[in-house]
Amino acid sequence: MLMRRTIIVLLAVVVMFAALSSRSSAIDKPPASKPATVAPKTGYCALPKGTVRIWDTGKCYGPGLRMGLVEWKDRRQWKQSPYGSAKIDLTRDTVLEGSNFYIDIAWGEDALTPKMYAKKKPDGTPSRRNKLYQVFSTKEKGYYHGKTNHIRVLKNSPKEAVVEYSVKLPKGLGDRVGRWRLLGGKPWVELTPVRHLTMVGMHGESRIIICPEAAGSGQDYAFDSLKDLPGKKRTEWIAPPTTSHMLLDPIMDDDTIWAMMVVPGKKKRFGLNTQIDGYPAGWSRIGEGTCWRVVSAPYAYFEGKKVVIGILRIGYWHYQKIDSDVKKGENFTIKWKYVYKKRRGKITSSPFKPNGPWWPMYAGKWRMVTRIDGKFHTTPITISADGVGKKELTFKPPASGKLEYVLIYLYDRTKDTGKDIYTPMDIYRQSILDKKPAGNTRRK
Repeated sequence: MLMRRTIIVLLAVVVMFAALSSRSSAIDKPPASKPATVAPKTGYCALPKGTVRIWDTGKCYGPGLRMGLVEWKDRRQWKQSPYGSAKIDLTRDTVLEGSNFYIDIAWGEDALTPKMYAKKKPDGTPSRRNKLYQVFSTKEKGYYHGKTNHIRVLKNSPKEAVVEYSVKLPKGLGDRVGRWRLLGGKPWVELTPVRHLTMVGMHGESRIIICPEAAGSGQDYAFDSLKDLPGKKRTEWIAPPTTSHMLLDPIMDDDTIWAMMVVPGKKKRFGLNTQIDGYPAGWSRIGEGTCWRVVSAPYAYFEGKKVVIGILRIGYWHYQKIDSDVKKGENFTIKWKYVYKKRRGKITSSPFKPNGPWWPMYAGKWRMVTRIDGKFHTTPITISADGVGKKELTFKPPASGKLEYVLIYLYDRTKDTGKDIYTPMDIYRQSILDKKPAGNTRRK
């Protein structure tokens, strides 16, 4: 009997200790974490690194060209569309925010066309504007304006935003619909056609257009509207080679490149809408007279696939007039100069001073387009980490004659290119070819 009681007591003690141990374990174990959510914001603040946002401005600012991001003055009243709020409609002017740009979509009658703005300061201040003409072409004409039908959020997360934009076309043509896609930390936007969307144009108002490696034998296709435009008509339509997969639109007055990328195909890919008596767009401020012939807008054809537009700002390219005789294969040294004049003032975020020197800011594979006796030639130039900051360059001209000017631009990366630097080929590989970022590099 005594043995039985002893066994019962021992079992009770074991059960008690087990219960206490279980309770202690439950107390020490942290509660299961809930999925992280990001609270929506009211009032603009600097964009967290690696994210995107959708803003409801709270107003309809009306039709028109709107020469600046007019909503910016009211940014304290902006309301961020909450992350996770997919498939909702916005019925006011909407701003899509990427790493270094905005897409401004107007709501209302004859809303014309969305506009893209480069950021010029860390606080998000908008800079140079680029009207993005979304066109539906018929045998009669091309239609790019109309009444906004809907601005519909299809996906909204810190890493990705997809917004569908629909415009009611005139004459019973139906709706023109496209989808914008922004990715966190990426300096580009993807536009995919959904319905009645034939091509998209960038209102760059630039002088020189470049299609890298599109002219055969590794040469760039280049077009200088001031020197190459016939000038017989007020507007001309110029077609770059069908081999073009990328078009670079360098903007002088903001030290920016608008980079347009297309999916490779056999059909025509780009067109240049040129204009006589156009706008100077910064090129008249470099001491070479008025640039009265401009490429008012380069266009890319969708052909059912997406078009990508990227922004590269400050130090990615440089133009300089030379006007010197050169001989093929003989060393020629360029002393870089920042050609902008003092009356324009310093470009925001630029380290270069008007009338002072210029130097390459980034290591990588550069391409130098030279115009010699009216013909373009392309010379690949690799700038190492040691070459960054040098104020002159010695190279061997590809032809003999009068070297009119050079235009040099960063094209691709090397092992020395900083991780935070996107080249045009980085954008092309990641957005069009869907390849992962290059895993080089040492950070600058």
